[in-house]
Amino acid sequence: MRIGVLLVLVVGCVDEREPDFADPLIQIGSMRCELAGAQIITDATFDVRLAPGQTFRVDHVAALGGAKAAVYMFYGCNEWKQMQQGCARLDDASPETQPVSLHMTDNVTGTLPNAVKLEVTGVVETEDAVFEASRALTCLR
Repeated sequence: MRIGVLLVLVVGCVDEREPDFADPLIQIGSMRCELAGAQIITDATFDVRLAPGQTFRVDHVAALGGAKAAVYMFYGCNEWKQMQQGCARLDDASPETQPVSLHMTDNVTGTLPNAVKLEVTGVVETEDAVFEASRALTCLR
């Protein structure tokens, strides 16, 4: 009798809702950075899930003190549309999940120290929420 009650309780707890595929997913794969002259060079990979119409981008913050930097980002979007600020899934015809690569160069005016702290964040904004995945690195010469 107890087993029957337990089974009813377990079956009664099954979530019958449809999975929500509209929720973005961002997972950071590999990420590395290095200092080369007056540049911070960063390479990263992300696994990203988007609903149609959503865009994935990368934000970053480098601890440069008072120095200024011109940033150049090159995205590898595979079957999604490459945009100036990231990758976009335009419609249902494109895959829901894609690996996204990023090559980023910060050209710094001034002299870089031997180590720079860098925080890189993958971002997807929807009408209701912001989804992020971050990683902090120390870039060395």
